[in-house]
Amino acid sequence: ADSWQGLDAFGAQSQQNERVERDSQAVFGHLDYEILDAWTISLGARHSWDETKHRFSLRQPGIEVPPLDNSQKAKFQNNSYEAGTQYQLTPDHMVYFRYAEGYRGGGFVGLPGSLDAAVGFGPETSKSYEVGFKTQWLENRLLVNITLFDVKFKDMQRDITQSGPNNTFVQVTANAADATTKGIEFESFFRPVPEFTVHATFGYLKAEYTSYESVNATNGQVIDLSDTPMPYAPEYTASGSAEYTVPFNPVFGFDSAEFFVSYDWRSKFTESNTNHPSGFQDEYGVASAAVSFDAGDRYKVTLYGDNLFDKRFITLGDDVGGLIAHAYDNIGRTYGAKFGMKF
Repeated sequence: ADSWQGLDAFGAQSQQNERVERDSQAVFGHLDYEILDAWTISLGARHSWDETKHRFSLRQPGIEVPPLDNSQKAKFQNNSYEAGTQYQLTPDHMVYFRYAEGYRGGGFVGLPGSLDAAVGFGPETSKSYEVGFKTQWLENRLLVNITLFDVKFKDMQRDITQSGPNNTFVQVTANAADATTKGIEFESFFRPVPEFTVHATFGYLKAEYTSYESVNATNGQVIDLSDTPMPYAPEYTASGSAEYTVPFNPVFGFDSAEFFVSYDWRSKFTESNTNHPSGFQDEYGVASAAVSFDAGDRYKVTLYGDNLFDKRFITLGDDVGGLIAHAYDNIGRTYGAKFGMKF
């Protein structure tokens, strides 16, 4: 049982209590069949059974553990399938295709503020299509992978504001949206010598809601968020890193040092489900570095620094029903040391 304590409008302690029980079972299978020496097909299926029980109390000032005098229960089932194929063009070059269905079970709003907010929501599903090309070059010193994907989400579980009794508004979780994400990913590894490795990635992503409606709690007007971008989905991303290992004669048990640097960049994006200005984040990049001293396979000491140039950006920004907006900054530059040991 989870107990939550807060303050009411007059500053008095107000307790809320809930218990959530989930029972999930599934039967699944996967088959790979080699049609030719270089050509393989794959098939898979999964059937899921989910049951959720939710017992809760509303806020009751002055009661340390309020009784769980409200209850909800729901059952869900789902069939999901996958299929794919891959073809080995050469020993170092392979193309593949994969189709897969996803499923996320339903549930109930946790710690509801009122009985009107104590609603349930159904499962969320997805269908994804992926085509890829995996290659190795220069006697496996260079790896290049390219992936194209298209994912369609249906009945997404999102927090929305809706009308309540007596001209009030409540914020609930509902199957309020459909969305699609599509794009391309490029990834490469280059190891010219065993001690030195370079890793680079690039991605293009178009992620937007195809339908999504909420209500503005200040005026009761319906907000149509169709064709707006999904949160935490920059259109362009890129990253690069390099790692260099230097062996040396043992000193205090250490016999090598690893130097690591990286840079991660992303274009502008929103962190708000409702595309609110409080969640807008401009493009930024973060540089990090580390040096590790190894004692064979026994232990390792690492000195590191993250966000070396102290780039400022927000990690969360959104609004609540048009009533209040909030944004949280990142913690800035960090540095420290780590010690690891294998047993």
